Amino acid sequence: MKRLLPLLVLCGLLAAQTSLEYKEKYKDPVHAKIKALRENAETEENDPGEKPEYTLFASLAGMEYPVSQDIFTTCFHFPPKHQGLTSTCWAHAGISFIESEVQKKQNTEIKLSVMYVVYHEYLEKALAFIESKGKQELRLGSQISSVFDIADTWGLVPEADYTGNPTPEGFDTKAMTDALRACLDEMSGQNNWDKDLAVPAIRAILDKHLGKVPETVSYGGKTYTPKNFYKKVLKFRPMQYTAIQSTLSHPFFEYRELPFPDNWRHDDMYLNLPVDAFYHAIRRAVKDGCTVPIGGDTSEPGYNRYAGIAFIPVADVPADDIDDDVREYRIYGGSTGDDHAVHIVGYAEFNGEDWFLIKDSSRSAYTSDHPGYYFYRGDYIRLKMLTAVLPNEYVGY
Repeated sequence: MKRLLPLLVLCGLLAAQTSLEYKEKYKDPVHAKIKALRENAETEENDPGEKPEYTLFASLAGMEYPVSQDIFTTCFHFPPKHQGLTSTCWAHAGISFIESEVQKKQNTEIKLSVMYVVYHEYLEKALAFIESKGKQELRLGSQISSVFDIADTWGLVPEADYTGNPTPEGFDTKAMTDALRACLDEMSGQNNWDKDLAVPAIRAILDKHLGKVPETVSYGGKTYTPKNFYKKVLKFRPMQYTAIQSTLSHPFFEYRELPFPDNWRHDDMYLNLPVDAFYHAIRRAVKDGCTVPIGGDTSEPGYNRYAGIAFIPVADVPADDIDDDVREYRIYGGSTGDDHAVHIVGYAEFNGEDWFLIKDSSRSAYTSDHPGYYFYRGDYIRLKMLTAVLPNEYVGY
């Protein structure tokens, strides 16, 4: 018994120091309702005998973190809107950024259509499949920079002019992408790569599921094409901004391709910076009153949907040890991936640490006490965020 007591005390100390814990995996009720609408069925109840799934979380025990948006100095942005069952975070983040920039530079609040961008993104993806003779697959994801490419080619429109046919519970693009892939597979099987014949079939599918895009919009008593609305009313100029990344796979201070599959356009205009320069450019821009769209990984134990915060626990790596090597190790190993895009809309210093207010279109952002938002600690951005878009003056290299 005397030998057992020290062992029990030691086990208790180890348990108290544990910084990771398993929690039951969350099942989103809104997603369940959207899935039920696909089949015109009632939402299925969970089987009481079903074995629960668990996922790893970083423990919040003893940790001090922001619990309210009120501590943040914020910039103008429209309220968050969830993306439903779609892979359109890049469009939500990019459009939200343009909305904030238009208000900042012109003092004009214009809510823009996200799904207008999504419509043309899928049109361009389908055309890329045709032009490459099936080598360029029709992927679901994309990049924030794609919003700028689409805006330059197709323009933008107010949300009131194009809603994109959401279900009562939110957006769902599965039927549309299934139909597009079936159409493209049929063309491929017939060895039919005629783009002129493909476009009407592709647009018919997009029109059915998202609705026809408007040829003109009215604003301020005038009529505009989407391209003229973008150029003459919004006056957003992508050349005033720089996309940045941070990876050891490219030389620093050069513009190179972002090496992830969602960069399906193979955009090579990402300025590659060391992680310290990458992070401080973002921090400086946000502290100066800019909003910043960012993209990266959201699959870590420190990404806590219940508290609505993201941080790097010591069980992973101490914050002071995050450098280019530590960051690249996770990129190379695949634990840091291009999962999600969000929009930084505020900043606070809390207990001597940087915290960023994140506007997030993912349903995971709607389970905390500040729905539609996450609070990212600075170490999470340093280690896990892959890209950002900043005004040129903050990346003057």
